[in-house]
Parts: sequence; C-alpha cells; structure tokens
Amino acid sequence: MLDIGQFNQLKVLEIGTYGAILDGGNSGRLLLTLQQCPAALAPGDELEVFIYLDAEGDPVPTTHRPAAELGQVAWLEVVDVTGLGAFVDWGLPKDLFIPFAEQQHTLSKGGYTLVRVYLDNQRRLTGRLWCAMALCLRLGSWSILCRAARFGAEDALLRARMTRLCAARA
Repeated sequence: MLDIGQFNQLKVLEIGTYGAILDGGNSGRLLLTLQQCPAALAPGDELEVFIYLDAEGDPVPTTHRPAAELGQVAWLEVVDVTGLGAFVDWGLPKDLFIPFAEQQHTLSKGGYTLVRVYLDNQRRLTGRLWCAMALCLRLGSWSILCRAARFGAEDALLRARMTRLCAARA
C-alpha cells in the first residue's frame, strides 16, 4: 500500500519511452516521467519517490522534494486564492489546497503562511493553517504576532513553544 504524502520505496518494473513504470502495489503501475528518472535506472531497482494525488485522485510519483510531508509544517507562499480556498506552492507541480474552513485568517496571493500538510476525510492531501503569523517591521525591530490555530494533541509542546516565542517578541 502506498503512503500518500510521504516518500515510498518503489520497485522499477520497466523503463519505457515516457519514463519508468513503478510498482504501486494495490494502486497499480505508476509512471515516473523520464525527466525525473536517474540516468542509470534499470528494471528491478528500488527508487525513493514522493507520492501525491493528481486532480482525479490518482497517485503520482515524483523525485521532487516537497517543502513538507504529511504531518509536517512549512512556511509556504500563497500562489492563488479562489472561491473555494487558497493554493500554496509546496514545491510540486500540483499546488497544495487550503480550504476556507482551514483558514483562521484571510490569505492573499503573494503572502506567506505556516501550513500543516494532512489528509482530508476523502484521503486528499490538503493544507491547514498551523499558526497564523505576521511579521511587522516597527521602528527597526521585528515583532511577531501569533494567533492560535487548531492544534492536535501531538502539537501541544510545539504550540507551547510558539506561544512563548510570540509572547516574548510581541
């Protein structure tokens, strides 16, 4: 079974005109484009690839490294805002979607925000604002303003550290 949103070791089944065919287990055969294939790749080799989902929900392997994997947090640029939510650039061809329900503050194109990558209830990779941060230059010194986002129990320690950091710099 593939681990969506994480790196997986997959076996190369064959090398074709368009790229390498990887064994995706229950997900079937997955195409890794020729541009991403290492030069000496051969059938039978194991290759570490990151698995994300395309617009149809099918798994896609890539050798590109995203800014964050499933469960991790990254500082990402907002590249688009639509009527459904915002999209952030996380280093893959398909931008990461942040629905309005997961936004604790308004996002705007060109801005940055901390995002935690998670699987939604339909097993799609999406983002959740992890801690809304704004950096403001005031009289030559930086101040950090934080607002608590929705945190899981596993984030309690990090949330406490962020709260202390924000209080110290406000």
